[in-house]
Amino acid sequence: MSEKNVIQIPDKEDLQKRLRDGQLGELFADDLHGANIKDGTTDVWFSVPVGKADQLLVGDMVVIYDFHRGMWLGGRITGMDVRRAGTSDRDMQVYDKQEVPLIDRLIKKHMYPALASQLFKVEPLAAFKEETRTIPNFVPCAASILLLPVTENTWKEPTIYEILDLPPKGIILGIFSQNQRLYKSQEGAFVKYKLNIDDLVNRHMVILGSTGMGKTIFLKKLAWGLADSGRAVITFDLQGDIVQMAEAGTEPKKLEDKEIWKDLEWNAESFNKDKFKILAPVLGTPEEYDKTELELIEKYTSEMEVDFEKYCLQFKNVRTGEQLVMYMPYLTDRARDGLMRLFDLFRKLRIEHFIQTIENKKTTTRGGYIKWVENGEEVTMHAMSYENMMGQLRSLANLKVFDVPGYKEPEIENFVKEGQITVFYLSHLGGYLRARYELHIPYVILSKRQIVPKTSIIIDEAHEVVPRRAGTTGYATLVSDIFANVARQGRKYDIDLITSTHKPKDLNTIVYDLAGTMISFRLSEEDAKVAGIPHEFRLRVTAFDPGYALINSPENSRVPWIEIKVPWARCAHEKPKSFFERLRQLQS
Repeated sequence: MSEKNVIQIPDKEDLQKRLRDGQLGELFADDLHGANIKDGTTDVWFSVPVGKADQLLVGDMVVIYDFHRGMWLGGRITGMDVRRAGTSDRDMQVYDKQEVPLIDRLIKKHMYPALASQLFKVEPLAAFKEETRTIPNFVPCAASILLLPVTENTWKEPTIYEILDLPPKGIILGIFSQNQRLYKSQEGAFVKYKLNIDDLVNRHMVILGSTGMGKTIFLKKLAWGLADSGRAVITFDLQGDIVQMAEAGTEPKKLEDKEIWKDLEWNAESFNKDKFKILAPVLGTPEEYDKTELELIEKYTSEMEVDFEKYCLQFKNVRTGEQLVMYMPYLTDRARDGLMRLFDLFRKLRIEHFIQTIENKKTTTRGGYIKWVENGEEVTMHAMSYENMMGQLRSLANLKVFDVPGYKEPEIENFVKEGQITVFYLSHLGGYLRARYELHIPYVILSKRQIVPKTSIIIDEAHEVVPRRAGTTGYATLVSDIFANVARQGRKYDIDLITSTHKPKDLNTIVYDLAGTMISFRLSEEDAKVAGIPHEFRLRVTAFDPGYALINSPENSRVPWIEIKVPWARCAHEKPKSFFERLRQLQS
């Protein structure tokens, strides 16, 4: 903690003077409202005069001063109630109309709250004494006062920055807000939530939100911030919205977004075009992808003066059977296992040669099983498994995913570069192939074991890439194992996975298990529950307006589930339908 932000015990006389007019409330306990901290849960209630109760809402941050301990605490309102009748304590003096100021009652130790009051339940999040910030494990004493937090020390109390435990540097993800009210400093500047990704051990993220709630704008802003920080960024465009980063946006229309832009000193602009690259796969069968759409994107990127390149996968670069079967979700479990072993035996430079070798080398046993023997290794499978395997292999070959004449596969060093955003444009492909390409790229980067810059890979529609269940249970297990391996190995090589989905129920649980940061825009109650958002935050997340989100990043801040407002995008952000209509009109 810097010297200027050292938390100190205030001068009692100064505190008393300020509290005579500024207090909000005092600790309150009766038979129905305890004041306990146990098993990691809290039950601390404050009585607030009705005239000041409208300053507080559930979810708001507050400051507590424990007068007897001489300690500050930071907390969050988690509930509210009204006073019950018949709870008076005969040993305490009753002040019906608060005729005596709270500070005088603290000194005299007369601690009965006003009769007309609202009760607020507070979750203590941090305790401060001088330079030490700890997690509270004690109940504030009866002589405690509830206050509103500030952004800068006015009389040596902890600021909102210290309560939230926000890092001073990092990528700005959004503006801190409370109940969708943006938080400003005394000077009018917004409180920024920064993600110090370089200091995180677990940099994997999962981003959730219903359609239209702001995920794509956030992903664009996140990619921009990561690239500006020097990381190589790889992302996938599944519907024609990420490529719009090549184009300057428009000024925001909402007043709060205008204020945020002014505070951040933003203007409408495109991402640095010298650091922006778009790659788009082609197939040897044009009827299997939208060639017209791809031509529109190619012309658009040419007008935007952005580097655009079409490519195809090469079968010679398929290094393992596991990598090959990623493209065949409808294999049976036994066919899949057998094919991975056959690939190790008969690896070829082209898929047609591989298929032909399998057919030429097979023999049939008396029991009707198909067998291959090569260099002392034997592979056996049932005839039905063999038919399933060959049917899926031929279908993949007929798609002509591999070895399209005139195209080659890009080298890793050409698209993984410091400060560069590389977009793999996949909108022109069918959903089945899009998901396979999304998983293929991180797999290849990791499997080649090349030294690459710090890299962030953003996987949108992640429920299609790592589903809870796919064509068969075995395939879902396979892709989840691949994803888990990439995630775990990626930590060693500074490769982080950022997954996003609007269908949390369909996302494999391994994604939630491996993520170190969760960001949730508006969700349904059911989706919020599936995602593991605590009950006390679900009502908030189900009521969010577009652009608001909750962040839980334990390594970045010790305060869980912080609310933010994501700024409007600097680059173009247009619905895909209107975007393509505009492209057709411009090019007709």
